[in-house]
Amino acid sequence: MTIFEPGNSDTTLILLHGTGGSERDLMPIAKFLAPNAARLALGGRVVEHDQTRYFAHTADGGFDLEDAKIQATWLTGELTQMLASHHRDPQHAIVLGYSNGANIAAFAMLHQIVPWRDAILLHPVSISAMAPTRRLFNTRVWLTHGSGDPYSTKENFVQLQSQFTHAFAAVATYSHRRGHALIQAELNATSRWLNTILVTSKVL
Repeated sequence: MTIFEPGNSDTTLILLHGTGGSERDLMPIAKFLAPNAARLALGGRVVEHDQTRYFAHTADGGFDLEDAKIQATWLTGELTQMLASHHRDPQHAIVLGYSNGANIAAFAMLHQIVPWRDAILLHPVSISAMAPTRRLFNTRVWLTHGSGDPYSTKENFVQLQSQFTHAFAAVATYSHRRGHALIQAELNATSRWLNTILVTSKVL
């Protein structure tokens, strides 16, 4: 359910996997992006069609926003306790989410207090058109998207970007022409962005 790997810097990457994934899925990517950072992974506790997720769908296949609220509260509470137990500073924590993990991270950031400052959200979607209720001053957000992604339209990606912008986050984006799978060029661009904010934050 949870994995913690210590690092050699103040930075902690919080790893949230995609649908059907596990806590170990993003470990290689985290090591590539920030080899000196500590890594904290928490798996989703919702299971649909034998696939692990962070929140449920409704009967008609839409996003269950009530469940998303419940699961986001659980997620942020668990991560707050885990960071404290490992003596990790949330101000030096960055969430790294892919697909469903990115979705719950984005939803939580826009509507709840979260135990991290910045975010790397790979192939997220906006699960709700609700205006953000949080103000994300001094928060940096990296969003990626594939124009051939069957799970996320360009319009939805722009909507999520707009929601973060209206919440006063500093947003940077990367798009490519492939689908939902991560590609190396995308990870290289993500690494460059992350290294820039780590140097700026002086938390290397």
